[in-house]
Amino acid sequence: CVNLADSISLTTQSQLEHFRASFGRRHDVFLKLNGCDNFLLTSSEARKETDPIRLCHSGSIGGHNSLGDVLTLLKSLRPILQANGREIELKFCGMIADAQKELLLAERELNIMVHGQLTPEQAYNESAAADINLLLIDQRFQRYLPGKLFGYIATGNPILIIGTEFSFEIAKICDDYGVAHFFFNLPQVDQVACANFILNAPREKTAPEHLVKFRRNLNRKTLAKTFFDIFNVEGH
Repeated sequence: CVNLADSISLTTQSQLEHFRASFGRRHDVFLKLNGCDNFLLTSSEARKETDPIRLCHSGSIGGHNSLGDVLTLLKSLRPILQANGREIELKFCGMIADAQKELLLAERELNIMVHGQLTPEQAYNESAAADINLLLIDQRFQRYLPGKLFGYIATGNPILIIGTEFSFEIAKICDDYGVAHFFFNLPQVDQVACANFILNAPREKTAPEHLVKFRRNLNRKTLAKTFFDIFNVEGH
C-alpha cells in the first residue's frame, strides 16, 4: 500500500515520525489533524460555588475500558471534595458496553446520569454544559489523538484524562491552546493533586483568545478542504 499510494496522510506528528522511520518514505506524506465541528458555544448558566461539579464523558465506551476502576478512584476522592464542600456529578453520553453500563446503573454512592446515544450536536452541548470533560485512554493511545479530544477542547472546559500517566501528543495540543488538563493514572493516583484539579476546574476555562484560535485552526470543514486539495485533480 505504501509503495502504490500517490499520497499518504497521517493524523499526528508522532505517527508521521513513526511512519517515516518504519517505511523510509518522505515524499507526498502529509500531516492532517482531526478537528472539531463548528457548533455554537452555549452560554453558561449561573451556578453556585456549592453546586456539584459536573464531569461529562462523550462517546462510546467498549468492553476494554474499565469503568469499575474509574468509579472506585473517583469515589476515593470524595472525602477530599466533601471537605471542601463539593460533590461531583457524572454524565455519560454515547453507547456503552453492557457490562460497563451495569456498573454505572448499580452505582449508589456517586450521582451518575446515562444518556445513551445522542446526535453529535447534542453530545457536544452536554459536554459544553459540564465543568470537566472526561477522556479515557491507555497506553494504546500513543501516536493517536482521539476525535472527542477536539470536541472537548472546543467547549473551553478543562479535561481530566484517565488511564495513563502521560501522553505527549495529547499534552502538546492542550498546551498549544492553553487547555487545563490533568493525567489521572491508573492504578497509581495522586489523590490530592487530582482532587485539587477537580475543585479548581470550574474556574479554569480556556482563555477566549485561545479558544477562538483553536476553533479557527481546527475547524473540521476547513481541514477537510485542505485534505481534499492534496488530490489536486483537475476538473474534480
